[in-house]
Amino acid sequence: MSAGLNSLVADLGNQHQEAADATAALNGSTSGLAGALAQAQVAVTETASNARGVVSDAGNHDDLPLATLKLQHETPPVAAQKTA
Repeated sequence: MSAGLNSLVADLGNQHQEAADATAALNGSTSGLAGALAQAQVAVTETASNARGVVSDAGNHDDLPLATLKLQHETPPVAAQKTA
C-alpha cells in the first residue's frame, strides 16, 4: 500500500509541475498578446493621424477641385470600362 501511495504522490507532483509549466506558458503568451495589442494600437493611432494629415493637406490646396474635375474627365465611365 505504501508503494502505491508513493506512486500516487509522485504522479500528483508531476501533474502539479505540468500545471505550473502550462500556467507559466499561458502567462507568457498573454504577455506576448498584450504587447502585440499595444503595438497594433500604436499603428492604428499613427495611421489615423497620417490620414487626418492627408485630409488636412488636401483641404489646403486651392487646385484640388480642378484636379478632381480633370480626373473625372480623363477616367472613362464604369459602364464603358466593363464593356471594353
